[in-house]
Amino acid sequence: MRVDPGDRDAHAAILEISYGDVDEAAVIVAISLVSADSSLGMPYGAFVVTVEWYGGAVPCTYVGCRRGNVIPARLQCRFLREIEAVSNAPSTVRELVSLHWLFLEQSAVLATVIADSAGASGT
Repeated sequence: MRVDPGDRDAHAAILEISYGDVDEAAVIVAISLVSADSSLGMPYGAFVVTVEWYGGAVPCTYVGCRRGNVIPARLQCRFLREIEAVSNAPSTVRELVSLHWLFLEQSAVLATVIADSAGASGT
């Protein structure tokens, strides 16, 4: 999603699409940290899953955001299937009922997922 964080009129739409139930003050800070100068990225480029990028041997945990509007849930699932098809490492998928910025919306839950994942991999 490409947005102009300086466009105050767009903040309500950004909040609704990306941040959901996050406290509005936290959203304003988060929006101010988003750069409008970043690459257009995935919307205009190919997402190619290759062994060189995703074929490693390190176990991975992917977190899917069921309420995601930035990357819809079906597209997240497609990415994960394609990555798992070339990966040499075991992976797990944790699905959370969250929008795209779950570190703001559900930071404690995300911290638990990360801690559980690190413990499961022995790191």
